[in-house]
Amino acid sequence: MVNDPACAIQSGKVNMPRQIEIKFEGHKIVCDLLDEDAPETCAKLWETLPVKSVTTNAKFVGDELIVMVPFMAEKENQLKDVGKGDVGYYPLQQTLCIFYGELLPFGFCNIVAKVTEGLEGLASVSQQVLEGGVVPTEISAVK
Repeated sequence: MVNDPACAIQSGKVNMPRQIEIKFEGHKIVCDLLDEDAPETCAKLWETLPVKSVTTNAKFVGDELIVMVPFMAEKENQLKDVGKGDVGYYPLQQTLCIFYGELLPFGFCNIVAKVTEGLEGLASVSQQVLEGGVVPTEISAVK
């Protein structure tokens, strides 16, 4: 029996969540998509992969990185009280937001994924952004 709530058992088989990998200069993270909680946003993200973009820092709210994405999605699974490792999407702003520490979010966002690997290195990515302006970023499917 699998005790991971992100996994589903169907027909005796374990269905693992779809995963994305986000690569920054010198660091990468792996995230589980929350397809059941935000199906429309996750589908739109998945359909656009791979994505080449840039990452900026949301220094006005705290420990949050922002990655521009090429799709629009409506509100779903919105939270304001996000946690470390949550990945959100701000509707109508075309941004994925990766929350990696202490923060004070300024609004509600669709929670679309959870970081499962690499969270501890995001502070160094943030420092790169603060020193250089933006960091080249690539989002791809983990297969």
